[in-house]
Amino acid sequence: MKLAPMKIPPPPPETPMTTPALLFDAVSKNYDGRQALNALSWELGRGEILCLLGPSGCGKTTTLMIAAGLLREDSGRVFLRGREVSGPKNFTPPEKRGIGFVFQDYALFPHMTALDNAAFGVSGGRAAGRAAAQETLKTLNLDDKAHLYPHDLSGGEKQRVALARAIAPSPRIILMDEPFSNLDRHLRERLREKTRAILREKGASCLFVTHSSEEAMWMGDRILLMRGGRIVQQGKPQELFDKPADISAARLFGEINLVSAAICRNGGGLEARSASLAMPATGFRDGDKALLAIRPEAFSLVSEGGGGGGDGDGSGDGNGALSLKGRVLEARPMGGDAILALAAEGFPMPLKARIRNRALPRVGEKVQMRLSPDMMFLFAETPQEE
Repeated sequence: MKLAPMKIPPPPPETPMTTPALLFDAVSKNYDGRQALNALSWELGRGEILCLLGPSGCGKTTTLMIAAGLLREDSGRVFLRGREVSGPKNFTPPEKRGIGFVFQDYALFPHMTALDNAAFGVSGGRAAGRAAAQETLKTLNLDDKAHLYPHDLSGGEKQRVALARAIAPSPRIILMDEPFSNLDRHLRERLREKTRAILREKGASCLFVTHSSEEAMWMGDRILLMRGGRIVQQGKPQELFDKPADISAARLFGEINLVSAAICRNGGGLEARSASLAMPATGFRDGDKALLAIRPEAFSLVSEGGGGGGDGDGSGDGNGALSLKGRVLEARPMGGDAILALAAEGFPMPLKARIRNRALPRVGEKVQMRLSPDMMFLFAETPQEE
């Protein structure tokens, strides 16, 4: 049976550009007594790419399904461009929301060619739909695959057809549910770059779900970090990297060294002390216990003469950087960088450092390392983190 094209409704009357493209107002959702979303509130700006980032089961896909109208919230309200589309008394079905959706598993129609899949949902008749689809496939370098069926396409080609189907109707909002997770790294990076460029060109707003912090930082203008159905932190990608809200947030954006620290008074202020390291501490009280998180990238090798930057980058010089001495337990070149395992003075466990791969120290060699404070974070110690 041939499916009729889904009719995309005409856009609603123009609203002020300050009105969010998509807004959640205290949205909650439960599954069999388990709370998937807990009074979630956030907004997606016009032309913005907003990434929902978090581990499996945190509520990302549920959020996306409610935004699309494929699920209905238990409480709260959803607005598209200032118009309520879901709430206690209103519900606009998915086909009338004018939203594009890119699924993780492609969800292509097996009996349709790539061109017909891409044209599905474009209003204005068959000719107009095929013309828009052909142009979109060309943008995605798939015009020579237009006549093929999904079973004749590679995984990357299927994903691009799914993307073309979401983009061809020119929706103002596109939802993407981990669209590149099934692709190899090289293809994933190329398609991410192409997708971001297309979204910018179209001026479309995009809600992008991912569990990869690298992908979120690449794609997102902003990131919503989710955990347990709540928003833990939100902001620009660099803000989340530079100032993680907690230890789990810090870990999500890369490996960390985690060591115990004691908060002590030093003159008129407080400092955190861990073995031979000491750094200013704010928001604590004298005698508190804390955890110090140190990114491997915080380390730089000090030359024998005591000058900064034996690795050539001068990282941390003149910025109040800290230093420690230790012995190299392991040194592994990683292209332009190198990973070191250090037995540092006063620390019971080895510390991992990532430095530039220049004049790589030998295993067993004694070294002095400088640490950049902006890649070191203090958190209150809790029973779960001890």
